[in-house]
Amino acid sequence: MSTSSGQPTIQGVVFTLRIILFALASGLITFAMVTIAIVNPGDPQPGEIPSEPFLSYVAYRFLLGAVVGSFVVPRLIVATQIRQLARADNAERGATLSHLLLGLFQIKTIVSAAFYEGLGFFALITYLVEESVIVFPVALIALLGILLFFPTTSGVESWMESIERRIGEQRMMNP
Repeated sequence: MSTSSGQPTIQGVVFTLRIILFALASGLITFAMVTIAIVNPGDPQPGEIPSEPFLSYVAYRFLLGAVVGSFVVPRLIVATQIRQLARADNAERGATLSHLLLGLFQIKTIVSAAFYEGLGFFALITYLVEESVIVFPVALIALLGILLFFPTTSGVESWMESIERRIGEQRMMNP
């Protein structure tokens, strides 16, 4: 979905991101169903000592890293782009600013969701290896983390307006 000049529209970007995020979430759900079908924890055999679910504990630690990373890294990307856009000539920025901001919104959204996708797959692989259900909340939180970034048209418009204001502020501070 783009304008006649080939520039993407907000609705087009929202639609594209929804497809990407749906695919990320669907991949986790599908892999979760596969892991559940493969692993049947059942009852331990007599005399069998259950092993310590070390990787499950690591998954919980990775959860903290994914939450922090999904907010910090995209913010750093956006801040860097704001500085670059503030230094650009007005002639360069003109009609392409909204195009650049839409691309930046896509990048920050995909990077944010990717942290959770990686975490979710790690949690599910941990379940395959350890057969311990204590890691399922991590996979569920990862799925919810991906869904958290589903965009709305009004949300993208609001984000773009705030970034345009920040670019203007940067330009005034560094004429």
